Amino acid sequence: MERLINTFSKNLSAWGRRALVQTSDGFASLKGIALDNGNVLLSKARIALADASSTTLQALQSRFGSRR
Repeated sequence: MERLINTFSKNLSAWGRRALVQTSDGFASLKGIALDNGNVLLSKARIALADASSTTLQALQSRFGSRR
């Protein structure tokens, strides 16, 4: 990303270079937020799946009895 910024900013003013760097930082931050949110959703999905599996197992044991 830095090489891309350097390529585009060769003929830009100092203000333009700062704007490019800040935009790049903003995109990097958004990527981090998206990854964090994805991890939270994945964790919630795992918890929901575990809960559903437990509930299903309890229902089957209740219906057919525990066979130990």
